[in-house]
Amino acid sequence: MHRVSLTELSFQNELAIQELMNVFMDCLLAYFHHVSELDVSFLRGQIIHNMDKVYIILDEVLTNGVVAYTSRERALLPLQLLDAGS
Repeated sequence: MHRVSLTELSFQNELAIQELMNVFMDCLLAYFHHVSELDVSFLRGQIIHNMDKVYIILDEVLTNGVVAYTSRERALLPLQLLDAGS
């Protein structure tokens, strides 16, 4: 019987959170092009004027608090369809 300690769970969760943040930032960089972490943290530039698109990306990556997609292409698909329609 293998027991999982809290430190193992904590370590796995930290890696999962880091991966989630990397996917989210990759999506923002791919869609908005010249965005940095400072733009996101201080809500400057393109981010503040396109918060609806940021929420669409976040909704695609997370569903009901669970990571749904870790593929940048899949997370950006709704925005590509939205842009193609306008």
